[in-house]
Amino acid sequence: KREEESENSVNRLKTENASSLEKVEEAEKEKERLVADNKKLQAEISGANTNIESLCKEKADHLASLEEVKGKSIIDFFTESTIREFSEVMPVLMKGGNVDELVCEFVSKQGQVLNIKGRAKPILENNVFSGSQAFLFNITGVLKAEREIERLSKIQNLLMQVSTEYINAPVSEINRLINQSLSDIASFSSADRAYVFEYNYEEEICSITHEWYDDGIPPQIDELREMPFTEMTYSLSKHTKGDFVEFPDVYQLKDKKIRAILSGEGIQSLISIPMMDGDVAIGFIGFDIMKTKREFTSDEKNLLRLYSQMIVNVFNRKKFIEELQNTKEALSNINVSLEKKVIENTRKNILRKKWKEQDLERRGRSNVNDKIKDAT
Repeated sequence: KREEESENSVNRLKTENASSLEKVEEAEKEKERLVADNKKLQAEISGANTNIESLCKEKADHLASLEEVKGKSIIDFFTESTIREFSEVMPVLMKGGNVDELVCEFVSKQGQVLNIKGRAKPILENNVFSGSQAFLFNITGVLKAEREIERLSKIQNLLMQVSTEYINAPVSEINRLINQSLSDIASFSSADRAYVFEYNYEEEICSITHEWYDDGIPPQIDELREMPFTEMTYSLSKHTKGDFVEFPDVYQLKDKKIRAILSGEGIQSLISIPMMDGDVAIGFIGFDIMKTKREFTSDEKNLLRLYSQMIVNVFNRKKFIEELQNTKEALSNINVSLEKKVIENTRKNILRKKWKEQDLERRGRSNVNDKIKDAT
């Protein structure tokens, strides 16, 4: 009987052990499924559709390969905003729902934040959530292009506003408006200092007429009232041809003299645009970038050239109004002089007439007296 009970206990232990082994095996299989799903999702993330990238002229080398994501959690690729996004997305997937509008940010292998858009659906086994599958697209380039278009649109609207103000402003307000527009365009250009110079070819000097500078940036307007052409031969040669002067990275300049001068002022990037009145460069507009490096696109340069032409037009308008005012003053002086001469001539004519009348009266009285004498 004892042997029978012992055998039953052994069989019971075997049964319980087999049941435990089955549970362990199921748990291991579940773990393997989750790991496989995680790797699959990571692989799909890294192998996102590249057509949109080709459209945006971007390479796919910033995406991770399957080997590079093995053993990593998908959270390793998330930004903080994406973690918050997935805290809302995952409950939907776990309940068996699809997420058709998934917008998030991933961190590339170079540490760059990529804008991702796509959709996700759950993976169900026997109606039980076991993972998810995502189809994602890199839209970083698209969003960047959209932001650039929006930024250029804003500067176009700003230039239209500036142009309208220049046309309607009285001469007394023009200097203030130029300084204000320099501030606005500098903000668009990420510049820390902006200025306008005029060329004087007769005296062969260049003079600063207007300047804007950001907080903490030293002004130059008092130091650069008159700068001889001999100190700016490079810029002058470029501007007289209608060309920009552009230094995206001052520290990479080959001209040691120019590099030393600009870097000594803390300038990292610089651009100057000639102000062309017909074929003649009457001056230039410049922007100093001191807190970062900056290279301008062709669209930006076209807008800056348009702005420089506005300054030329407002200078010409100011000059015309001032010349007209001088002409009016000259005409007014002439009129005053003519009025004086007319008054003086009138007075003289009145006196002459009076003297003539008095002379005739004297002669008349003399003739009468002579006749009385003859009669007597």
